[in-house]
Parts: sequence; C-alpha cells; structure tokens
Amino acid sequence: MPELTKKQFDLIAKLIQSKEPARTAAFLVLVKGKGNQDAIAETGLSKQSVSNVLGRFRRTHKEICSVYAK
Repeated sequence: MPELTKKQFDLIAKLIQSKEPARTAAFLVLVKGKGNQDAIAETGLSKQSVSNVLGRFRRTHKEICSVYAK
C-alpha cells in the first residue's frame, strides 16, 4: 500500500535533493507500493542504500506532518 501521494513524494524529493537512482527506488516503494526487493532489483542499489533513502523520505515526511499537526 502506498505511503505517499506523488505530490507529497515530489515535494520531499525536492526538499532532500534526492538524486537518481535513489529517487526511483523510493518512488517505487513509497508511491507505487512495491517491496524493497523490487526497488533493489529495478535500480541496482544495495539493500542498505534503499533502506537509507527510504529512511530519509520517511523522516522528512514525519517532520512535515508533525508541524502541521500542531
């Protein structure tokens, strides 16, 4: 199940200055709802790299949401 809309994803990618192929890996998991293994296979990134980029997106999303929740 997707965690982010495309608009949310695009904003976060811009804010954290995400570059390819990490951006694509994050998009596949967070917007398309694919698994980490699919993102690894499609981008050629390591498991650690995919984990790192997903963490960056999720932390930034959480931070943005926390500001608007107050």
